[in-house]
Amino acid sequence: MEIEERILKDYDEAWKRLIELFFPEFMEFFFPKYASYIDFNKKIKFLDKELKKLFPKSKEEKGEVDLLIECYLKNGNKLPLYLHIDIQGYYDTSFSQRMFRYLYRIYDRFKKFPISLVVFSDKYKNYHPNKFEWKFEENYLFYKYPYAKLLDYLGREKELTKSKNPFAKIVKAFLAEYKAKGNVNLKFLFRKELIKELKELGYSKERIIELYRVIALFVSLPEKMEEQIFEEFDKELLEGGNKEMIVLPFEKKAYKRGKEEGLKEGLKEGLRKGVLMEKKNLAKKLYKKGYSLETISELLEINVETLKNWLEK
Repeated sequence: MEIEERILKDYDEAWKRLIELFFPEFMEFFFPKYASYIDFNKKIKFLDKELKKLFPKSKEEKGEVDLLIECYLKNGNKLPLYLHIDIQGYYDTSFSQRMFRYLYRIYDRFKKFPISLVVFSDKYKNYHPNKFEWKFEENYLFYKYPYAKLLDYLGREKELTKSKNPFAKIVKAFLAEYKAKGNVNLKFLFRKELIKELKELGYSKERIIELYRVIALFVSLPEKMEEQIFEEFDKELLEGGNKEMIVLPFEKKAYKRGKEEGLKEGLKEGLRKGVLMEKKNLAKKLYKKGYSLETISELLEINVETLKNWLEK
């Protein structure tokens, strides 16, 4: 797998993870009208397996995330409501047609039309296809869906800064990368500002780490600056996270550096085994999430043959 493809996959996985963790906040930020109908106190199901069955040959492409969610309305209706959420990160002339394909396949499966919602995370200002139309004589089909576009928040940065919704910070990170136009000094300042805002949200350590990972993906920095920002950020916070979370380049470097420092201090054999066991557990979790052996090998610095032995047991 090429490095660019791996980074994009991390980006897609990050969006999925965030929506799963902050689903009410996602709806309230991007689609408040629809959020007002949903009973968030009832069980919310993310139907990833169902979606894969419906589209077995069309695994998400780069920059494209689809989720199918089962939830319930506040009006007491006992029948579930299905939401199809799409995060679209690249220019695609056939996007509306694909959305319609999702609509009718989900209907075929559940005998209910899903509510379609789209977030455009691309960098094309005038790209926001939101309808599919087909007509032949008296035959007429028209399908339209609501959308939110991250670039539409340009000029609303003060509003995003004041907001306590985590997706306000994600959008602000996206805009920071867009406005910096490759200026690493500006990106560094943006990252520091966003880190401070994250700490003020009042979320648990694990949730702040999840948000920080996405911000690090959006506002990437050169290696030296990445190390500097790591030193200025709360190390304990980063090191205390859930091991199932996405492994990003700066975490790999920090992990490697920490291991080297530990060796210099004279690591014991037991500690070495502990690190190895941690890598083994992490490798299994990454493999279950769909990462290739080559990618896991690169991230954890373990040869492919050893990984195969670990995964067979």
